[in-house]
Amino acid sequence: MFIVGECPRCAAANQTLDVLAHTRIQNIRVRSPVYISRLEFLTECRSCGYGSVYSVAAKFQNGYNQENLPGELEELLRQDRNVKDWGFEILSHIPLTSPEAAPSAIPNELEPFYNEASGCIANGYVHAACVMFRKLVDLATLREPLIDLIPEADRESFRANNSLKWRLRQIVNHQPVYERLIRTAEYIKVLGDKGAHIEELLTESDAKDAKAFADLFIQNVYFEAARAAEIEARHSDRLGSR
Repeated sequence: MFIVGECPRCAAANQTLDVLAHTRIQNIRVRSPVYISRLEFLTECRSCGYGSVYSVAAKFQNGYNQENLPGELEELLRQDRNVKDWGFEILSHIPLTSPEAAPSAIPNELEPFYNEASGCIANGYVHAACVMFRKLVDLATLREPLIDLIPEADRESFRANNSLKWRLRQIVNHQPVYERLIRTAEYIKVLGDKGAHIEELLTESDAKDAKAFADLFIQNVYFEAARAAEIEARHSDRLGSR
């Protein structure tokens, strides 16, 4: 499913925002057995790629319940249709605030995803947080320095494969020394998959675990790489001055 409208992140009008995950907030009985169900949709803009959370509402027979009716809504999520086609009304965009800054070593293009995920945790949207941390890892595999671990001849097919699980395993196959780092990324992937597909209800602790894994991932991929480059540059300068 998708929402069409102005993206809250890039301010572009008439954009398509794909629904990545959902969380039920409450059921309000109108008349038995009809309920108005309020949900939150985590979306991703097809233009800028950043995420936003929307509050939406729809009518359900007997109320929507994540425990006994997940398959029905999951089927709708997989269809390339406007949320309005299924009777969802967009109530508002939910601005997210993050209590802490992203790690300094994180690349600029990944920082918004980290901030969005942290904001989701701070505002209680645990499923959305896990999905956004997974998105961060997904994008990181397609950028330096991780993409540099793949032989140049294989990079085109690596980028073209949409399976994050496959890409993570390919990194390990080519560079076994990164096994522990990739295991950290796989923990984030699993939590993100659960957040998107509602395989089970996640908790705030799960979201905080995803953040802890993401912090470790960022430190290993970016901070240590930047520190190594700094040391190498300092060493080269010293050799050059002799």
